[in-house]
Amino acid sequence: MLRALQTYAATLCIEVCAEGVEDPADLDGLHEVGTHTAQGHLLGRPAPQWVRGPVRVARRHGAAQA
Repeated sequence: MLRALQTYAATLCIEVCAEGVEDPADLDGLHEVGTHTAQGHLLGRPAPQWVRGPVRVARRHGAAQA
């Protein structure tokens, strides 16, 4: 289902931001289907978006950048 949503969003030129990413397996799955923006406890503690914004997934295995 995630792959279908990502493909559909890509055809509409919409970037997908995955929410609730809590373990490395989730991040790996997102990376495999082409979702490169995520937020969740794995990537950092909760904060308003105006403070931090979504995190772009830089590499697999939990490495991310703000």
